[in-house]
Amino acid sequence: MGFVKLLPLLTTVVMVLGLPRKEELNYRLPDIYRPADYQVHLNLTADVFTESFSGYTGTVAINFTVTEDTREVKLHASKDDLQIQMVSISGIYLDVLDYNIENVTNILTINYPIGLVAGRYDVLSIQFSGNLSYDEDGFYKSTYKTDSGETRYLATTQFETASARRAFPCFDEPAFKATFDIYITYPVGYTAISNTPGTIVDSESASETIQFETTPVMSTYLLAFVISDFTAAKAVADDEVVHQLWSRNNTSNNRAWGLEMGQKMLAALNRFTGFNYSNVMKKMDQGAIPDFAAGAMENWGLVLYREGALLWNEDSSSNTEKQNVATTIAHEFSHQWFGDLVTMRWWSETFLNEGFATYCEFNVAHEVLPDYKLDEQFLVYVVHSVLLLDSYESEQALESEASTPEEVGQKFGVVSYNKGASIIRMVEHIMGTDNFRAGVHTYIENSKFDNAVPDDLWSALNQHVDNSLSDLPDELPVVMENWTVKSGLPLVHVSRSYSEITITQERLLLSGNDTSRKWYVPISYTTSEDEDKFTNTLPSGWLTPDSDLTITVPETASWVILNNKQTGYYRVNYDDDLWDSIAAGLLKEDFDGITELNRAQIVDDIFNLAMAEKN
Repeated sequence: MGFVKLLPLLTTVVMVLGLPRKEELNYRLPDIYRPADYQVHLNLTADVFTESFSGYTGTVAINFTVTEDTREVKLHASKDDLQIQMVSISGIYLDVLDYNIENVTNILTINYPIGLVAGRYDVLSIQFSGNLSYDEDGFYKSTYKTDSGETRYLATTQFETASARRAFPCFDEPAFKATFDIYITYPVGYTAISNTPGTIVDSESASETIQFETTPVMSTYLLAFVISDFTAAKAVADDEVVHQLWSRNNTSNNRAWGLEMGQKMLAALNRFTGFNYSNVMKKMDQGAIPDFAAGAMENWGLVLYREGALLWNEDSSSNTEKQNVATTIAHEFSHQWFGDLVTMRWWSETFLNEGFATYCEFNVAHEVLPDYKLDEQFLVYVVHSVLLLDSYESEQALESEASTPEEVGQKFGVVSYNKGASIIRMVEHIMGTDNFRAGVHTYIENSKFDNAVPDDLWSALNQHVDNSLSDLPDELPVVMENWTVKSGLPLVHVSRSYSEITITQERLLLSGNDTSRKWYVPISYTTSEDEDKFTNTLPSGWLTPDSDLTITVPETASWVILNNKQTGYYRVNYDDDLWDSIAAGLLKEDFDGITELNRAQIVDDIFNLAMAEKN
């Protein structure tokens, strides 16, 4: 309350002093730097693993080039967490007056009078000290209690979206991909793990240094390391990948399910993507962190979780928790392809990462656990939840501008995750599953170790469209554009005159009307006369932004239902006679063949149409 009262005064101070308003600050780095490789060495003494001390020291050497001549280097370093002690470029040491960190954006600007030349590689070396944070972000200190009540300490990471800069100076944006050579010095008695396998290269009486293998080309937010006294369970090898699950020792009896699911989900994702994880990584570590704000994080080769999202006990945990462990692993492991191998260019396109991960969380996991019917759960937990949210006029589009940390944070919400997944599932059923998976493989092959935008996905999928099945009204990138750059969803209106069915669309809003925003809408349908009801989810016709659709059904059909298995991202409203005929069908034996997915669709649509006063 006190802060709200101060806002007018703060605004006046900003205006009088001429300070930049928050929205005027540039949080992005100039797109002229091309980091190639980092060598990072972090040194943690035994004092770090006590209550009273959290300091560490480090060095980073970045081999980089620029695309145009310049006399300055801009990268990221957290002013609150790091203290820069020395800076040099290609062996030339700079004066302390030659560099400074902007307090809000955490952009470290280094003036280099000699100048950088386009195309020439230079090495930026920085010596620094840092402090582990206590807020479960960046490079932070975590704790747990042993069975005897003793408090134990560990150091771990959470870098998404922009917190690698809290651990060491770096170009901390997704598009600045590079390889990383990580060295960590830590006390004897602890273990250090990171994205890649490590080897002890120096050992003394009180400390040892581990050198991790060079990572693949990757974004900074995907780096991870954990220094702890954890122990690990190792899976019996059945492929080229070594699986280990790390946790505090007194949870060792709770690791088996997470380890089993890790192997099975990775194998299923290999099949789904057509690109084997072992082509890039030879190990997969999972870590259960006692306090982990993110829930789980897809660091390449070292996925970290809250304990409850990874550990499961057969005697004391529920089946719901068991499913949650499995689906969380499926979600995070899918990111090894969608996010790690292929990374969205900027957080504006977060749905390319999170939409695919949410899709796989249910639909690929369904292949591993078919009895759980996760593909059907997807409709209720994913599609229906976001259809409701997307009916508000204020909701943002899948692809929308995100510059400030607050705007970037807003991209990690139901729209990116659930609408992204729903749209991806819709495209699968537009194309057919085999063609869709072939397109996914092309997308990965075209964009691996690189960054992608939505058009890269749609263009790759478009190469595998069979128009004898899909009958697209235009190329797939054109068809999908409105689904990504515009918020909202279609409400499809259906009316009948004997055998003629007329279908139109408008935007569905819980309050107000919008008849101007329209989409390319795939229309599938079933009638009471169909023998194989609801099985065909390919489009039978299309609504377009410029035209309605008319279809013909048998006059003997007592009812018509659109959107088989609700694979299309839209709601349906029928005229009164059609609603009555559907109601009559639902009262018959076995619901007159109306499947449970479409029954769920009907119920959910009716309640939401009532809220919007559309029926």
